Amino acid sequence: MPRLRRRGVRLQRELTFKQELELVIGPLERSAFRNDKERRKAYLQHQTELEQMVAPFHTWGWVVYQAGGFLPAEGQRVSLALRRLKVLGDKPGVEGR
Repeated sequence: MPRLRRRGVRLQRELTFKQELELVIGPLERSAFRNDKERRKAYLQHQTELEQMVAPFHTWGWVVYQAGGFLPAEGQRVSLALRRLKVLGDKPGVEGR
């Protein structure tokens, strides 16, 4: 039986639209999460649903938290550019800033 909820109220374990978007395409100008630790935890808790949303492709969360920070087919071009901009740290899977 579906539960009725007040509009705009989310359970703590559910993601908001902005949080889902950030985990799928990457951090926005203003993050929907307080820090990377919170973002990583949310991705790991919701990775199955997030990956199903974009199948057969992968989400930004998968690229950063599972694959070490680069897409296998991109030859690390994007990863190198992100490291130059200090978005990714020097070690794969580690964010800078």
